[in-house]
Amino acid sequence: MDSAVECWVRITGWLRECAPGSYAQLSSPAAPEMIRETEQRIGSVIHPDLREILLVNNGCDRPGMDRTTLISPNYCDVTNKGLGILGLTHIEAVHEHMIWIHENAAEEGSADEDEPLWKPSYVPVTSEWDGFYGTFIDSDTGKLGSWSEGETTKLHQSSLADLLRDAFEQLRHAHLDDEGFPKVDNGFLVWNKY
Repeated sequence: MDSAVECWVRITGWLRECAPGSYAQLSSPAAPEMIRETEQRIGSVIHPDLREILLVNNGCDRPGMDRTTLISPNYCDVTNKGLGILGLTHIEAVHEHMIWIHENAAEEGSADEDEPLWKPSYVPVTSEWDGFYGTFIDSDTGKLGSWSEGETTKLHQSSLADLLRDAFEQLRHAHLDDEGFPKVDNGFLVWNKY
């Protein structure tokens, strides 16, 4: 089986060749020191699968990007979920937001300690622009999970490599010249008509 970073490199290679506008949205690599600083700020290590990807591309983060919105409106969706791959700035913002939601639920007495809304070891990988839906990797287990507004988080048996392998398989069958989906439109990857 291919590792997560091997799958990521295949995806970015496909984007470079077939969807250069989407490829241009990806950031340069994160420096190891930047990753360590993020780990300190979120209070959790970043799972090695995600760390290796961040060392290739720091999501769609740009130098000097602020956190006035949870997610940049110009993010690159490579997973067929309408979710952008997060860089360190957005990993921190979404993690902080989810911790805040969990703590508020605990204060209101609506949190379930057996099934917490969020744990410090949950590190966001993808997110919808408003942060209400996304996927995370549990740094303790390497398993992927998901969250959505108004629901508890769910852990899955899949890994980050599984998510990216599935995305690449769909890209390999993309409609480059017709109206099917996924497709490339003016150099950008489009997963659906919405």
